[in-house]
Amino acid sequence: CNANDGVYCSVLAQNAVHAAMAGYTGVTVAQVQQQHVLLPIQCVTKLPSKQVDLRGRWFQELVSSTFQPDFTPDGCEQQDVIKPNPEALNDCSETIDVVDCLCPDEEVRQMQLDHVKDRFGSQAQPTTLNESVKGGDLGFHDADSWVTQTLGASNVRLQMLKAGPRRQIYFRPQEVAA
Repeated sequence: CNANDGVYCSVLAQNAVHAAMAGYTGVTVAQVQQQHVLLPIQCVTKLPSKQVDLRGRWFQELVSSTFQPDFTPDGCEQQDVIKPNPEALNDCSETIDVVDCLCPDEEVRQMQLDHVKDRFGSQAQPTTLNESVKGGDLGFHDADSWVTQTLGASNVRLQMLKAGPRRQIYFRPQEVAA
């Protein structure tokens, strides 16, 4: 584990706690093109598992830089890597209207997230976090803090809710035990 891994894992963990305290359920935190976002778990599990292409450039650079020997068993052939189907995410997103900045054949789909208020009603209360920590801006997000990315789907842009602290939370921090 290096320092970058530690920081990355810490950011993912903090954003997962922010999501839970803000009342989002059935979500996972991910980094998509330099933005931390909340993704519905049911959408993530629809995509095929990622596979490492052992013949690919990135794996070859890893093996070369770490001086690893070839561990491929004799007579074993590398299977072709299954490419993810971005269209699978259409089942858990909905089309929304956008400004005229898109081409006529493009659409934006918004990833839908479950929230505790949908099941139990709104019991929101102000966060206990300060606006600034050690002189920095905490950067609160709200229900309209979206990131739009293409993720390889032709003519489809997906909107994902930004991960991070919220001004309204649905749990009392002093009553939560982990």
